[in-house]
Amino acid sequence: MSAFDALQSLLATDPRDAGCGETFELIHAYAEIAAAGRDPESSMPGITIHLATCGPCAEDYLALLAAVRAEGEAGVAG
Repeated sequence: MSAFDALQSLLATDPRDAGCGETFELIHAYAEIAAAGRDPESSMPGITIHLATCGPCAEDYLALLAAVRAEGEAGVAG
């Protein structure tokens, strides 16, 4: 990626984007809300925006969501 492309990417970033740091801190709560069938976007829109644009954070979220759901299913079955 050229310096120009990097600058364009930075300038195109939504100012509401929570960023990796805040997303990392709150991703567990976001996943728990989603696993409960509620809409995490309404209470954490910056996380939603970030997950739509950051592949590594989105991968972490999907893995965490699967784990939270599996834990919930194990609790119901057990």
